[in-house]
This record gives sequence, C-alpha cells and structure tokens, in this order.
Amino acid sequence: MKRLLAFILVLLALDVSGQQRMNIIPKPLQVVEKTGEFRYGTDSRIYTAPGFKEIGIYLAEIMNIPASRVSVLKTGEKPLAGIVLQKNTAPQADSAAYKITIAEKLVSVSASHIAGALYAAQTLAQLSMTSPVATIPCGEISDKARFGYRGMMLDVSRNFFPPEYIKKLLNVLSLYKINTFHWHLTDGPGWRLEIKKYPELTSRAAWRTHKTWKDWWASDRQYGKESDPVS
Repeated sequence: MKRLLAFILVLLALDVSGQQRMNIIPKPLQVVEKTGEFRYGTDSRIYTAPGFKEIGIYLAEIMNIPASRVSVLKTGEKPLAGIVLQKNTAPQADSAAYKITIAEKLVSVSASHIAGALYAAQTLAQLSMTSPVATIPCGEISDKARFGYRGMMLDVSRNFFPPEYIKKLLNVLSLYKINTFHWHLTDGPGWRLEIKKYPELTSRAAWRTHKTWKDWWASDRQYGKESDPVS
C-alpha cells in the first residue's frame, strides 16, 4: 500500500526543472523551501497536543516510527527535536488550516482543529514518500482548503468492489486531502448493500414491479418482492 502511494506521488509530483523538492498535491497556499533536511528513523519521537494523538499515531505508521514513540505533550514541555503537533489556540475560520516549519532537528506543526492536524500529517506523509531515504526537506508550509467541499463519487450500483479496494481508495483520497466520499449505492430499485438494521432495503428496495427499469420509472415506482413474477 505504502509503495503504491509513493509511486503515484512520484509520478504526479515530478518537477520538470528538477529544482523543487517539496512536491505536494494539492499545492499548498504557501511553500518556502530552505536548505537542509530533517532526518527521522525508528528512534524519532512524535509529540502531540492532547486532541491530536491519533493523528500522531497515524503519522508514525506512515513514517515507520513505532507507535510507542508517540506521546502527548506535557504542560510547558517544549521539545527541541522530533515532530511536534501543536494546537493553535488562535481562532481560525478554516478548520483545515495548518502551518508546518521543518528544521534539521525539529518539525513543528500548528493547527487549531483536528482536520488541520490531519492535513498537515498528510503533507508530511507525502514529503516522506517522495524524499530520499527517511528524510524531509527543510522549509515552511502554510495551507488551508481552497474549497470546502472536496469530493469523489464511487458508483457501486452496477459495479462491485471488494472491501479491501474501498479501504485502499479511502486511504488514497485522504492522502490527497479529499474530505467527502460520495458512495452511490443505488439507482432507483436496485439496493445492493445489506444493512441488517434495515432488512427491507434488500428484501423490497432491491426489486421492482416492472420488467424493465424504464417501464418502472414511467410507472408509479412501487417496489416489489423477490418472489414476484416480474421482479
């Protein structure tokens, strides 16, 4: 999975000039590249604000850092090395906004909302995937969502996919900061996803009272039963 994501990122983020090192998709609002690089490994530490620990654990998984190296910041603690996910208490209109400062010893992330912390983590994930062996180029990144609704629609009303594919798709969408997944489950009478709490979705809503879909659409659009002759 990680190799596939890295390959996709390399293909999409290639810079013709060969000069730019921070190739991020979608392009952040502001990127300032600096000399040097942050090196990380299994002994690196990730510090998070209390509400950001799950983001830190996710980032650790992407960067092959043990989850045991993720810890919540103590009051007054100011690490001098590692990756720090801090909460910005200043009000921000965009919950997806974040800022990343990358130095040779310390990566500092600032976000006011968990969404911003997640998108910052995805940016770091992209940089780690497209940079040489366990390094991230130094620089500063400021970003926020240009569009509030960033979605992708998957039609499974007539095309079927295994759960593993759906999970992989969601991971890729998250990596590119897509925030809405439109799962098109049905066209008219054709419900295909069994939900045990709502058994009539498949016992009734999957069957129509007419032989063809067009005839059903032109009718009063009633549902049938599996045992009905024209269902």
